[in-house]
Amino acid sequence: EYTTLTDTLLKIVEKIKTQSLKSIVINKKIEYNFNSKEIKKDNNILKLTKNEALIFELLIKNKDCITTVEQINYAIDTDTLKSEQAIKNLLYRLRQKIGKDMIINNKGLGYVLNHDKETFV
Repeated sequence: EYTTLTDTLLKIVEKIKTQSLKSIVINKKIEYNFNSKEIKKDNNILKLTKNEALIFELLIKNKDCITTVEQINYAIDTDTLKSEQAIKNLLYRLRQKIGKDMIINNKGLGYVLNHDKETFV
C-alpha cells in the first residue's frame, strides 16, 4: 500500500510540474501553452499577441471570479490607462480566436472565462 501511494504521489507531482508550468486544458477543445503564448484549438495552433496573452492569462488566473476592466488595464500596462473601447477591441480579437462563448461579459462588472469545471482545475 505504501509503495502504491508513493508511486501515485510521484506521478501527481510530475504531472503538476509538467502541466501547470507549461500548459493548461481549458476545455475539450482548447489548451493554452504559457511558454509559447499559443492556444491549441481543435488541433490548430493560434498565436496570441502580447496583450491578448496577458488578458487570457488573467482570465485563467481569475477563472472563478469576475475580471474587471481595471484589472485588465493594469495587467496590460501599469502606467498608461487604455480606453474601455481599446479593452473591448482586445477582447473581441481574443474571442475571434478562442470562440465568442469562451469569454462571458457580466455587464457593468467585467469578464469571466467560460471553462470546463472538470478538466480545468
